[in-house]
This record gives sequence, structure tokens and C-alpha cells, in this order.
Amino acid sequence: MSEIQTLELRSIPKIDFKPLGKFALCLASLECLRLGLGFLSFPKSLLPVLDLLIAAIFLAVPIVAIYLAGSFKWKPSSAILFILAGVAVQAIAVFLNLKVFQGRGVGAGIVTSVSQIGLQTWCVGLGALLGSSVREKNILIPVAIFLVFFDVFLVLTPIGPTQQLMQNTQILQNAGLQIPKPTAGPATGKVAAGGFIGPADLVFLGAFLVSIFRFGMRAVKTFRALLITLICYLFFVFGTGFALPALVPIGIVMLFVNRKEFVLTKDEWASTGVIILLGCGLLAYGFSQRKAKPLPPRVKPPQASPTGSSNLAPSPKVVAPAYSPAKASQGSH
Repeated sequence: MSEIQTLELRSIPKIDFKPLGKFALCLASLECLRLGLGFLSFPKSLLPVLDLLIAAIFLAVPIVAIYLAGSFKWKPSSAILFILAGVAVQAIAVFLNLKVFQGRGVGAGIVTSVSQIGLQTWCVGLGALLGSSVREKNILIPVAIFLVFFDVFLVLTPIGPTQQLMQNTQILQNAGLQIPKPTAGPATGKVAAGGFIGPADLVFLGAFLVSIFRFGMRAVKTFRALLITLICYLFFVFGTGFALPALVPIGIVMLFVNRKEFVLTKDEWASTGVIILLGCGLLAYGFSQRKAKPLPPRVKPPQASPTGSSNLAPSPKVVAPAYSPAKASQGSH
């Protein structure tokens, strides 16, 4: 009996949790840096350079974390567990920030960091759930093309809901991945937000990377290309102040790097052409509409130059009691 039991135990495949451990380490390190920035004050002359450096770090590390998590052997059960845990952590942290700490001081800085960890956890879980449900790699082509068109519609057209969401400071503060903004003022224990990355960008980035790993496609090359492209994209947004959709470079890079991995039938080419036509029609309709009336701002913004971020859109600074967070761009959605 002992030999039979030994054989049965050996037949159980071992699960490698190292990718998830590295993912958690990336998030913990990033949030420790965020907390540390809340206690630092910098010379004004260094702020322009530090803005770009910190933005690059807070964009690059989540991409690295998602890439590492993408190599995990995801199952629907593990993905759902990540979603539930992440949503619970973020919801509790946001509640504490709003009702207990009211966005002030060291306590607010700590729960903000916890909220950011929860956000990235459920985004990776949802991305893994979507990516692991893809049955055939050619499906990635119409999905990526549709997301490119749809994200442009959401972010750049006058009737895109992202334009409305960008007027709502509360949603931006609680729903997006925050890019910290260094300050030359007194340290408060909570760093201001200089920009936001939308949850949808993280979700679909995770979905694409999980799918690429599953189908044995060019994961490393895709990761490197995405990292370089998105950091350059972020720098462009910060430099110009334009609001730009992040799923556009994500989808284009994923398709371009893995272009030799796809072999489409005539029917698949035809359906892809239909997706492109529908996308063009959607954009034509969106750009032809009148600009929607913006929502009234929650707080009156002072006269200040905006800073931008990824998905990427600039937005005015907002003055609030006890500290001065910058209401920056919202992510894709």
C-alpha cells in the first residue's frame, strides 16, 4: 500500500507558485516606495526630472509584475480567487480611506497603498480568467483590433464616457492605478497622485500575456516591446498633456511582435475585416457627435498647469484639506 500511495503522490503535478511570489514582491516593493515618497520633499529644480522618473517606475513595475504573473499556470479557480481577494482588499481600503482617515495623513497613505495592491490583484485575476478562456490564439487578433478601436472611442471621441469620468475626482482617486507625484512642499505621509492608469489597461494587458504564455508565443519579446513602448507613450503624454488610450499601443505591439504566430483562414480574414469596418464606423460616429456637457467638478481647480498620465490623460490639480493631491488622468476606462 505504501508503494501505491507513493506512486499516487508522485503523479500529482506540482504547482510552481514562484511567479505569483515574484508578482507579490513587485507590488510590495512598489507600495513601499510609494509610502516612502510621502515622507520626502524634493528641491523644485528636480521635480520635472523626478516626475518622469517616478512615472516610469510606477508604470514599469506593474508591467513586470503582470508579466511574471502571466507565466503562472492559471486555472479559473485561482483566477477567481485573485479577483475576490483583490476586490475585497481594495473595497475595505477605500472605505477606510474615505470614512476613517478621510484622505489625510499617514493612515491614508497606508490604506492607499493597500488599495493599490488590491486593485492590481483583481485586475491580474480578471485578466487571467479572460486569457485562460481563449481557446485558439487566432481569436486574439479580432479581440485586440476591437479593443484598439473601442479604447479610442472611449478616450478620444467627444461622447466617450472616459471624458466624463475624468471630471470625477473621487472615481479617479479610488478606481485607477495611481502614479505618485513628488512634492517640494512639507511631507504629509501621503504622496499626491500625479496620474492614473485605468484598470482595463491592466486587465487586458494581463489577458494578452496569459494567452501568449499559454500558446507558447513570443512572451519575452512581447514584454520587452510593451515595456519600452508604454514608457515612451507615457513620456509623450507627460510632455504634451494629451489624453491618449493605452490599449492602442498594447494591442498593436502584441499583434506586431507575434504576427508570425498567427495563421488565419479566409473566413478569419473576412471576420477580421468586418471588425475593422465596424471599428471605423464606431469612430466615425463618435467623432461626428457634439461634445457632451462635462460633469461639474467636485472641487474648484486652481490655475495650474496639468500633468498627464496613462490612459493616459492629463487633468487639473485639485486642492483638498490637509494635502494637495493632483487629479490626474484616468486610465482607459
